[in-house]
Amino acid sequence: FIQKGIATGYIKEDLPILPTIFWFWGSLIGIIRIASQKHIYIMKSMSLTKEAFLDYSFKTLLQSILKDGVENAY
Repeated sequence: FIQKGIATGYIKEDLPILPTIFWFWGSLIGIIRIASQKHIYIMKSMSLTKEAFLDYSFKTLLQSILKDGVENAY
């Protein structure tokens, strides 16, 4: 997906592909784990449901690799 995103002009071209894939994968795992294990804390401290926290986190993660000006690529 990184290579395709670069080719289509959505993702920054200067990202090293393999490290970015591992970083993205690790981030996804961590986000999912935190949402599952800390959903009560997330609700109490942030007033977010597990689903809202996941949605925010995934969009923020994706936005971090998108080119400036690219929005709603999800």
